[in-house]
Amino acid sequence: MLKAEEKLRAVALQAIAEQKQTMKQMRTVGEKQNTAELLSLLSSVQEKLESVEVEPNDDSETFERLQLSTLIRTTQMVEVVSEKTAERITVKSDVKTMMCFESFVTDLQDVDWQIMKVNQFGRVVSHTKD
Repeated sequence: MLKAEEKLRAVALQAIAEQKQTMKQMRTVGEKQNTAELLSLLSSVQEKLESVEVEPNDDSETFERLQLSTLIRTTQMVEVVSEKTAERITVKSDVKTMMCFESFVTDLQDVDWQIMKVNQFGRVVSHTKD
C-alpha cells in the first residue's frame, strides 16, 4: 500500500507543480483565468492520478500507522515593563493546543513520530496595569 501511496503522491505533487507553473505563466502574460480553464486544470490533475499504474504486489505488504492526538491546556502570563514610564502591564491568557502525531509502527525500529497537525486557541483572561 505504501508504494502505491508514494506513487500517487509523487504524481499529484508533480501535476500540481505543473498547474501552478501554467497559472503563473497565464498571470504573467496578463490572461484572466476563467472558471472553465481552472476546472480543466483540475481535471488534468485527476487524469494523471487515474493513469498511475499500481502493480499487484504493491499492496502485498501491510503497514501500520498510529496516530496520537493530544490536548494541552496552559496558562500563559506575559509581563512587560515600560522603560520610559516604568509602567507594568500583565496579560494572562488561557491557551489550548491540539497536536496530532503520526508514525509508522509496523517495525519498532522505524517508529518516527512526526507532528501532522497543530491547532492553537487562546483567550485573554486578564489584562492589568500597575
